[in-house]
Amino acid sequence: GTLIRIFNTATCLLENELRRGTGNAYIYCINFSPESSLLCLASDHGTIHIFNIADPKKNKQSSLAGANFLPKYFNSRWSFMKIQIPNNCQCICAFGNDSNTVIAVCGDGNYYKFHFNDKGESNREISQNFLEMTDGGT
Repeated sequence: GTLIRIFNTATCLLENELRRGTGNAYIYCINFSPESSLLCLASDHGTIHIFNIADPKKNKQSSLAGANFLPKYFNSRWSFMKIQIPNNCQCICAFGNDSNTVIAVCGDGNYYKFHFNDKGESNREISQNFLEMTDGGT
């Protein structure tokens, strides 16, 4: 899977190591929330992942974590929520002005606003298309 590593810029020490999935992915954007407690990222899989940076224990982790005989993979912290973009469209994302919201602007001209909670549940509040596709005719 794709690893996201967060370093402390003052000490150069690794603060968090987060995992975005099981397969390789291209990451299109990574953004911190205004208070730097959350991190969102969008990948070429048409997904947005949200991680809790302030309290990493809120992120998902394998039930096999802590077993010393297993590879480090099982100790990874996974996003506490994943949002699937309609039609798996590629997008960029950022946190909205309202608390617990994330905005996605997609390559097909769609704009989405999602609201999420600490349980990893989300709902689409706004969906709008700003790009009218035509066949070139009148």
